Amino acid sequence: MTFGCHWEWRGFGILPDATRKRISRLPLWFQTPSPTLDIYLWTPTMIANVKLRGDALKFKRFIAREGPFECWLEDETELIPFPLGDEVLAMLAEALGLTLPPPDRLLTRPAALLRYLQQQAPVLQVVPVRKQRWLHHYHAPSPPPVIVELSEVLGPESVASLALEHPQLGLLQAAHAALAADVPNLQPLSYMEAVSCWAQGRRL
Repeated sequence: MTFGCHWEWRGFGILPDATRKRISRLPLWFQTPSPTLDIYLWTPTMIANVKLRGDALKFKRFIAREGPFECWLEDETELIPFPLGDEVLAMLAEALGLTLPPPDRLLTRPAALLRYLQQQAPVLQVVPVRKQRWLHHYHAPSPPPVIVELSEVLGPESVASLALEHPQLGLLQAAHAALAADVPNLQPLSYMEAVSCWAQGRRL
């Protein structure tokens, strides 16, 4: 959601109406005007969350875990527009745990990258995820506020997602206790874990 190193909690499942109303009353930070399409790249050996959004390739890297709370790094330099050079392809191969030969032409568009990957790495799964997102913010004792993301995943399955994000673990835990601790039917999962389920034909 924001660049830098931050802690997250995310859950997937059925969101009770009371929880949805509680989140919807928070100040709105940003709403996507239409459903977003994120195209995730998955392999059994991947070590980072990799996706295509629009005309850019994005990496999100797992750092640490504390119970259901996870620390992730989203580096602004790892939101990379096309065309992709050799250095980016090497970084992509490492993130996906693949050995990739140099392409025979410059990869100028996401479709060209997907064709190249599917030819060179049959193990790779492409997982398109359509979602509608609403980003709210929750007051924290010290700035910045906690970001609260309410999403409706529209495909590959229909499921709600609620996520909280803040650079400080303690403030994130306090927000979780106030906003989401009483929703036991939300399964704590990262998008990387959810995509792994979808890539293998399972549902959450």
